[in-house]
Amino acid sequence: MIVVVEGRTDAAFFQHVVNRLYSSRVDLEPREAQGKYDIPKVAAGLLQANVRELAVAQDIDGQDPEMVMTSFDQAVHSALGISPQANSLSQRTVAIEGSKIHIIPMGLPDDGELGELGIKSHAVEDYLTKLLLNEPSLSEKAPEIKSLLLKLLPSIRDADGPFDSSKEIFQLIKPIVQHGFSDTGVVQKLVLDADENVLRAVLAPLLADMGLAFGF
Repeated sequence: MIVVVEGRTDAAFFQHVVNRLYSSRVDLEPREAQGKYDIPKVAAGLLQANVRELAVAQDIDGQDPEMVMTSFDQAVHSALGISPQANSLSQRTVAIEGSKIHIIPMGLPDDGELGELGIKSHAVEDYLTKLLLNEPSLSEKAPEIKSLLLKLLPSIRDADGPFDSSKEIFQLIKPIVQHGFSDTGVVQKLVLDADENVLRAVLAPLLADMGLAFGF
């Protein structure tokens, strides 16, 4: 199954999650777009190349999942030069002339713990941040990481403004937990070394969407 993602970090995340939890059940092929707004164009190109079923994974950012799905539906039809038909979007699937695109919104907009940190713009980094907050073995170098963030963030926001994206906060966390500076390397470390029960609990909403898209 092809999954179109925003970039390298998302591709590494999906590949490592599938390799660890579903390696015998799906042959995943991530395709990297050049950011969020390039995803519909890449998906449209795949349909034009006669790919009949694929998935797209898109960060929610400051929207909600329904807005992400609606905007993608409109954008991919526009990229194909056709008008959306009535009921082209059903649940999390866009149907276009016999093809299916499964939409996977990325992020945890209803998570209380992330809300405590003031995160309002949600992305794949939501899951990585939650793993660090909930898996002690991943934050041994900074066991009080949540308390530290709650102390640091008000000062950062006073100086630099909102700082309310999980992407920004994850970049702040990386040097504190000392798992390296490469995003793809840190993704691999967190996904592969997390306790499986914690990993499944943190990723539960995402795994449900992946199951619908990939047929788990």
